Amino acid sequence: MCHFITATLPKAADREALNTIARGFGRQFQPLASPAVTTQLPPGAAYFLTTLAHCDCGTVMGSARRTAALASDWPAEEAKLLKKGWSRAKAARALEQRREKEALKQEAKEQADRALAESLEGFVSGVLQSGLTAELGLLLHSYHGPLDEAFRILRHERVPPDAALAEVLPAAEEDVLYLFLSGA
Repeated sequence: MCHFITATLPKAADREALNTIARGFGRQFQPLASPAVTTQLPPGAAYFLTTLAHCDCGTVMGSARRTAALASDWPAEEAKLLKKGWSRAKAARALEQRREKEALKQEAKEQADRALAESLEGFVSGVLQSGLTAELGLLLHSYHGPLDEAFRILRHERVPPDAALAEVLPAAEEDVLYLFLSGA
């Protein structure tokens, strides 16, 4: 299973010029043939793969939802230790050490995520501020097979030009097509 960020652009958009902009942010607009997905796109939209890497696993897009799902359940951890016969004091010390270690890991991850976020935010802003398109769609999906696998787009969500990308991208849901709009 791998996450990939795919994109939509109006078919009339200058894909070559937009691809040059995308590459400046470590992305691309490579046409992607996926009949099951393209039938769910807005009329007149073309569908693209954006990653230049192996996949987009670890992307900032949707990261707030994934992080929340992975959060430690400290009361459950304590209950496990107590069930093993640990004293409350020993369990508390062990859990405090784990919390500190997790906090350090989280801080390092947040710094790395910020760099990824700035790149993805720059990609969206760069494309929309280019004047070459009025709309950019982004779709995050966890693929279990090939990139042309069928899946259902849950809904299309329009993102206004004044939306804070630093908030919208991490909060994104998988299988929702986010249509970012330019101010023009």
